[in-house]
Amino acid sequence: MLSQQLEFEIARQDGAVEVQLPQGLAYVCNRADLLEHLPNVRHRLVGRVLRVGDLIARPNRTALVVDALPHIFRGFELHRTTGLKVDLFERARNHLHNGRNVDEFLVHAVNAFIGVCEALDSEGGLGCSDDLLGQIDEFVVELKEEANFGPWNYRALEGLFAAYSKVFRSNMPRHMYTLRALWGTIDIKLRARLMTELGRELDRHSQKSNIQAMYRALSDMNMI
Repeated sequence: MLSQQLEFEIARQDGAVEVQLPQGLAYVCNRADLLEHLPNVRHRLVGRVLRVGDLIARPNRTALVVDALPHIFRGFELHRTTGLKVDLFERARNHLHNGRNVDEFLVHAVNAFIGVCEALDSEGGLGCSDDLLGQIDEFVVELKEEANFGPWNYRALEGLFAAYSKVFRSNMPRHMYTLRALWGTIDIKLRARLMTELGRELDRHSQKSNIQAMYRALSDMNMI
């Protein structure tokens, strides 16, 4: 414990920040990297400590987000010490390509994607740079192509669409193409059911909820 505290103190002297996660973990990251890639951090970064739990809105405080945060900030810590690029989906790709069976890799990869998106949501999370958003877009396309999606895993597809709805940018054609591709992967009858459910539930959920995010995404696609 003493050596870790000493490391934090030394790191603070070179412009580093101690990032404290809700589950008690801590990482030493470069202040400039955090400000560049996680825009919402600037509103909460006081001194040399960042308490990430203060940045995550209640609808985004899910088990998947808590699981994704260590991987995200471990990537920033490694970038500070080794220069390696922050890779949001290294762990998810390992699950995608090395899972023992289809169900195993699909669950882990989809959950990792959802957790990262909700953590980096600009409305209720840390925010997301263009570079990180590019990684999100590339991985969900890769995931869609690798997995054999169908009506039997409708909830997984809905989860991917909802997660991407929270981070995509409607003014970027590439993102709109990906959003439409995800929507098109869902069976047409299930799409109709989902739109009905969204309309019924909309008024019961906050602006930062998945329901509202999906509704805005469908509106951007001129579907509603």
